[in-house]
Amino acid sequence: MPVADPLTERGLALSKLHCARCHIVSESDRFAGTSSTPSFKTMIEFLKDWEERFGSFMARNPHPAHIRLDGDDPRPEHLPATIREVLLSLDDIEAILAYVDRMAIDLGRKQPED
Repeated sequence: MPVADPLTERGLALSKLHCARCHIVSESDRFAGTSSTPSFKTMIEFLKDWEERFGSFMARNPHPAHIRLDGDDPRPEHLPATIREVLLSLDDIEAILAYVDRMAIDLGRKQPED
């Protein structure tokens, strides 16, 4: 997938850094992730609500157990510590979503915005 702009490029880098622990995030990382977790490509290609799912990923299990927005309260003690905690800024989320949108455009699942 050609990376189109600095925001998308940053989103790819952040996805590789944080999301590739569980998901395959690009064709170059097909052996990353875990076998029980869908790849970004699979979610975009086969889930009708893929945009809503990516847009709300921080609220979807198991993400609240290890991802939080920079500046939020510390992770609640009752949540399981499955892996190292990830702190994301709103700019980070915007970049990751820009990367996902670019992937969806390249897969023919989304029209480019003019």
